[in-house]
Order: sequence, then structure tokens, then C-alpha cells
Amino acid sequence: MRALASLAVLAITTACVHGNLDTAGTVTIDAGSFTMGSSLDSRSRAIEQAARSGSDARGAVASVRAELSEHRVRIAAFHIMIHPVTQDEYARFVWSTGAPEPWIDAASAARQESVCSVPATQPPSRYAWHEGRPQPARVDEPAVLVSRVEAEAYCQWWGEQHGGFGSLPSEAQWERAARGVDGRDYPWGDRFVPEHANTREHGMGDVQPVAARPGAASPEGVLDVAGNVAEWTAGGERGLAVVKGAAWSDPHWAARAPARRLVPPVVRHVAIGFRCVLDPTPRP
Repeated sequence: MRALASLAVLAITTACVHGNLDTAGTVTIDAGSFTMGSSLDSRSRAIEQAARSGSDARGAVASVRAELSEHRVRIAAFHIMIHPVTQDEYARFVWSTGAPEPWIDAASAARQESVCSVPATQPPSRYAWHEGRPQPARVDEPAVLVSRVEAEAYCQWWGEQHGGFGSLPSEAQWERAARGVDGRDYPWGDRFVPEHANTREHGMGDVQPVAARPGAASPEGVLDVAGNVAEWTAGGERGLAVVKGAAWSDPHWAARAPARRLVPPVVRHVAIGFRCVLDPTPRP
């Protein structure tokens, strides 16, 4: 709760109102070009780091093959949440709209191990709600066990509450918010820093509250884009959704900004959360 209290102060100081658009709790990303995807050097570093750390180099190779090649992209300005949607924030949506609470049955959770590349190291019951409410110890953690369709519905509702149009970020928007304009591998630079990321190397073995690692902020101050939970985006290929970022159970190379994976959009997973972007007009 202390982390969120200090984050609220940050949100107040960075928030502004554009007409009727309330940008509280978001960071403004200016229009312009940035380097998206990964270079051969970036991919080589990831594989070398995996080998030095004793991790699965073969897994690193398979992971980086899914990344987009480095290229320049120009995007319009947008506002993106400072941190992923929390359990508490998602609860307000559920109670206001009658949307289903985050859940998954045991059989579906077991089947996901063969279709979802994000590993599940904890049983879903650890994150499930009790009697229609998030577990008190987890209210400040990212909302998980939410499918992409449900995440999109939340963003639409949230956008309406803020006087604009909410949606999941595109893959380019998410990556721009996570790495700035200079093509860095991580929000803080090209070298992995274990203390900055809740990944497998840190040894937490569980989700943390959002904003727990302010030293891992991106150049514009976006938090939790390297570790803790992976995140849905609006991007997709071949009927699959693009998921960006790493979860606590992922190796460090998955926390690189260009890393990506393709996941069925109907999946509800303990390691996938989301955040929203806010626009004054609907995105084409």
C-alpha cells in the first residue's frame, strides 16, 4: 500500500486534463520515431547472458527468434498507464459493470501449459478471488486470470471514466513506453540488473505489488515493464495475441523490451496482466 500511496502522488504531479480527458495515473508519450524490435547484437547478448547465467540457451534462441527485426517506427502521441491494472482497480470494474471476476477452472489451467508459452509456477487458486473480492494481500498486485477480451472491456470502461477512449496498447505503443527511443534492451539500459526486475533470477517466485521497483522505470517513467507479469497488447498474428514483457517466472531475456510471444487470446493466466492506453478520440 505504501508503494501505491507514493505512486498516487506521482500520478497527481504528472496528471493533466486535456479538455475533458483526465490523464491521472498515466504517462504521456510524445509523438515521434523510435527503434522497435531487436538487432543481431541484442539477440546475441541475450543468448550469451543466458549461457553465462546457466539458463537454457536453447530457450533463449527460441525466444529471440520470435522477435521483430530492428526497425524505426513513427507513432502518434498517447497516454499509457504508469503501472498494470491492479486487482483492486479491476474489482471496481467488476462491481460497476457486473463483469465476471478473474477465474479459471482447474482443467483449463492444466491445458494451458501446452498452449501458453508463459510458464505457470503457481496454482490459479493462489490468485483467485474469494467471495467476489480479491484476496486482501493481493489487492495491489496486477490483475491476472483475465483474458484479452476481458482486458479490452476493462480498458474501454476505464477510458469512459477518464473522458476518452481506452484500449490495450498496440505492440509498438507498449514497446515505445518500455524502452524510450534509443533501442535499449531494458527500460534502464542494455545490461540486465537483477534488482530491477522480478524475474526468475531474482528468486521472488511470486507476483509483487505494482510500482515495487521504481528504479526500473522507463525513460518516461513507466513502471513494471520488465518482470512481474507479462501483458496483453492489441497486437496479433495468425489468430494469436501478442504478449509483451516478462513474468516473475520468466528468465531475464524475456524481460527485454523487444521480447514477444504469441498466446491464444482466450487464455486466462496467472502470469499475464495488462495496462491501458487513453486517447481523446477512437483509434483507427
